[in-house]
Amino acid sequence: MSSQKVEVTDTTGAAIHSMVHSHVALAEGKALEEAVAFANKAASFSVQKLGAQSAACRGVLV
Repeated sequence: MSSQKVEVTDTTGAAIHSMVHSHVALAEGKALEEAVAFANKAASFSVQKLGAQSAACRGVLV
């Protein structure tokens, strides 16, 4: 699976964002590949801001 290159500011919370968003996508009935892509996008947003609390919310990702 390919990924998007982004400017990394802080990796705090990136793994949690990835895991949570993959589980949400799977719970919504998405295929595994689509869930992983969604999680990857969430993690890419989360590392662009300082701190875990400032990471992207789901509304930004859809």
